[in-house]
Amino acid sequence: MSAIESSGCGSAQCACSGQLQVAPASINGIALHEPGEAVDAQTLLERAWTELLRQRAVSLGLLPRATGLVAPELNEAERQVIEAMTDDEVKSPEPTEAECQRYYEANKPHFIVGQSLHVRHILFAVTPGVNVIALTQRAEAALMELAGKNVPPGRFEQLAAELSNCPSSAQGVIWAG
Repeated sequence: MSAIESSGCGSAQCACSGQLQVAPASINGIALHEPGEAVDAQTLLERAWTELLRQRAVSLGLLPRATGLVAPELNEAERQVIEAMTDDEVKSPEPTEAECQRYYEANKPHFIVGQSLHVRHILFAVTPGVNVIALTQRAEAALMELAGKNVPPGRFEQLAAELSNCPSSAQGVIWAG
């Protein structure tokens, strides 16, 4: 894009003498707006993208050349031609399984909505003389620890070995997705 600034028309006798005039922004000689037309930055950017795409479609023979020096307003058929051209020309590579796995491993917290675990069990045996309130509190504390997001691998096995009164505590955990 280009914008050329000048100070009036060049004649000292003219009313525009000394006034700053901004030439329309253009792409490859095609103005994006009429001279003197005030265009905000977002609109100018959208017109630039549209004109670049229109010029590419012209170079591919998909649209006719513009006859004027100002970017033409596109009709619906021309917009559809540009949409189809973009779909044909822009190729999104398919990631490999290894790339997907690497991305997943690097961004695991973004993919965890809820955790589903199938664990065998930790048996808290209630026998005569056991303080049931303290045992319940310890069981709840173990459950809350295991339900956390950042539970280190193998923590269930550790707690099962420490807390369970069942001989199966040495078998650990079975994970299910």
